[in-house]
Amino acid sequence: MEETVPSQRGMSGVSAASAAGGRRLTVLLLAVMGYFWVTLSPLPNMSGLTSDTPWGGTSNVINQIVVLAMFGVLLSCVGTRGVWGLLFQQRLLLAALLFWFLLTAILGDDPGSALRRVIFGVIVIFCANAFLLLPRNQTQFNAVITAVLCVVVLLSYFGVAAMPGRAIHQATDGLESSLAGDWRGIYSHKNITAAAMAMSVFFGLYLAATGSRRLGWFLAAGALLFVLFSGGKTSTIMVPFTLLVAWLFERCRSLRALLVWGTLIVANTIMIGAAVSDQIGGALSSLGIDATFTERSSIWRLAMSAIAERPLLGHGFQSFWQTDKLFTGQAATETWAVTAANAHNGYIEAVINAGVPGLILTLLWLVRSPMRRAADALDGGNDIQLTRLFLRIWLFGIFLACLESAFYVNTGPVWFTILIGVLGLGLQARSTLALDGETAVHSAAPMRPMAMEPAAPRPAYPVVQPAIRIGAKMTGSPVIRISRGAG
Repeated sequence: MEETVPSQRGMSGVSAASAAGGRRLTVLLLAVMGYFWVTLSPLPNMSGLTSDTPWGGTSNVINQIVVLAMFGVLLSCVGTRGVWGLLFQQRLLLAALLFWFLLTAILGDDPGSALRRVIFGVIVIFCANAFLLLPRNQTQFNAVITAVLCVVVLLSYFGVAAMPGRAIHQATDGLESSLAGDWRGIYSHKNITAAAMAMSVFFGLYLAATGSRRLGWFLAAGALLFVLFSGGKTSTIMVPFTLLVAWLFERCRSLRALLVWGTLIVANTIMIGAAVSDQIGGALSSLGIDATFTERSSIWRLAMSAIAERPLLGHGFQSFWQTDKLFTGQAATETWAVTAANAHNGYIEAVINAGVPGLILTLLWLVRSPMRRAADALDGGNDIQLTRLFLRIWLFGIFLACLESAFYVNTGPVWFTILIGVLGLGLQARSTLALDGETAVHSAAPMRPMAMEPAAPRPAYPVVQPAIRIGAKMTGSPVIRISRGAG
C-alpha cells in the first residue's frame, strides 16, 4: 500500500500563507494595543483647554470610526478562529451589569450620550478579550506588548527632551497650571501617564522573566523613572505596594481575601471619611497626612451630594461630570470641584453612574470574580509568569481606583489594561499555553476554523468549565483544544 507524501511545493505554500497570516495578525494586534496605549493623538497640546468648557456630552467622530473599524476586524477574526466560547467570561454577571447600565443610562441625565458610551464600553471589553485570544502563541503576545511599550516609553522620553511643551505640564496650560514641571509624556495628564508607566513596569518585569531579560529590565527601569518624574504620588506608592500584595497573595492563601477586601475597605473608609468628617480629617492631619488627598476631598464631597440625589439609579453612564447642567447648577457657586473631570475614585464613580446596584455589580465583576480566578490560576499551577503579570495589573487597577476613576474609561491605556488583567486571570484559571518547544496540530490554511481535539482534564478544578490549550510553534492557524472535563 502506497503512502501519499505531501509535496515540498505544497508544504512551502502552506508555510508561506501561514507566515503571511501571522504577520497580518501581528499588525492587527499592534493596532489594537497601539490605539489604547499610543492613542490617536499622542503628545497633545493642552494650552487651549479651559476648565469651564463642558465636554461631557461631546464625541469624536474620527475616534468612533476607528473603534468601529477595529471592532469589525476583530469580530471577523474571532469568528473565523472559532473562539466564541471563550469570549465574555462571567456572562450572566456581565449581562446583568450591561442591563443595569443601559437602564440607568436611559433614565439618566443625558440618555443619548450615556447609551452611546455604554455601547462603546462593550466594544472596549470585546477588544481586550479578543486581544488575549487572538495571539497564536506567547511569543507573539510578548512581541506585540514589547513593541508598543517601547514606542510609548521612548516617545515619552523623546517628548520630554525635544518637545517639552507637549510632554511636560506647563504653567501656561489651560487646565491645572499648578502641575507645571510634572512629566506627562505622550498623554494629556500626569495621572494617566503615571498609571500607564506603572503598568509598564509590570509588563517589563514579565518580559524580563520570560526571555527578554535586558529589554524587560530596561523598560521597567525607564518606566519607573518616568513615574517618579511625573509627580504621580498615587502610582509611585502603588507600584511597590502592588508588588508586595501580589507576592503575599501568591504565597499566603489564607490571607488573600483580607489583602484585597481589607485594603479596599480600609482605604476607601479613611479617604471618603476624611472628606465628610472633620474628626477623621483632623486625625489624619495630626499624623502629617494630607487629609484632602491633593484636593480630592472637595470632589468627593460634591460626589457624595450627587449620590444622595439619585442613590438607586445614579445619573447615567458618564453623564454627571463636565456637563452644562453641573456648570450652571447651584454647586458651581459653592465649590471649584464642578470643574473636575471625574470623581477621582472608581467606586464612587460607579455609584454616580449607575447607583448602588451599579457599585455592587462592579465589585462582583472587578474584585470578587478576579480574586477567585487568580486563586484558581495560582493553585492550578498554570503559567506562573503570565498569571503573575495579570495578577499585578488587576491588583494595581483596583487599588488605583481608590484615588482615580480607573474603571469604565473607554479611552487611554488604563482601563484597557485593567481589562487585560481581569480577563487574563479568567483565561489563566481555565487554560494552558503550550510550551514553545511543543508541536501543535494545525489546519491547512491560516484563516480556517481551528482544529479541535480533546485535552486531558485538569483535576485541580472541581467545576465543569472549558480548558484551552494554545499551540506555541504554529505553521497554520492557532489550535485550541477544548475539554469539558473537570478542568
